[in-house]
Amino acid sequence: MSVFKVHPDTNKFKGFYPTETDENAILEMEGGLGLFGKERKEDWRGVPVYLEELEDRDKGVATVPDLVRFQNSYALSEKAKRILEPHLSPEDELLPLKHGGETWYVLNVMKKVEATDKEKTKYLFTDSMSILGIKKHVFKMELLEGVNLFKIGDTGYVEIYCNEGSFKKTVEDNGLTGLKFTEL
Repeated sequence: MSVFKVHPDTNKFKGFYPTETDENAILEMEGGLGLFGKERKEDWRGVPVYLEELEDRDKGVATVPDLVRFQNSYALSEKAKRILEPHLSPEDELLPLKHGGETWYVLNVMKKVEATDKEKTKYLFTDSMSILGIKKHVFKMELLEGVNLFKIGDTGYVEIYCNEGSFKKTVEDNGLTGLKFTEL
């Protein structure tokens, strides 16, 4: 089994950002817009967003992907939601977000798995020896059996990971755009 880090395809596609007029509403929300593996459905407000301007470098025109970068996660179009929802964990949340007249859904991955093999993983350190990041991930694969999308504590529950199972396969098989998968 392989593990992949899920990345936005920022070389080709745009990202969503909250409109400036809603900055106060965001600050009033407990936790702001952060998605760190914590339940948000009770305090979430579907804040309006704008789509940053970015030209598709291959086509020379701006395109909107099926999964759009938003904060430390992704907003799913109606099409992506319909296709991917059956492959999400029951605890994952899809939080509404407004763009123009459309509703998008922010994916809040709730599954936390402490599957890092701390003895074999290679970390990046600051001069004061604080962990800065991870240079080479090594996972305890037995802890990832049956797990699709997940977050780990070593990245502050910010980064999203997946195995080669149904989420990645479904994105690729359906030609959904906006994500890249890097094998670790």
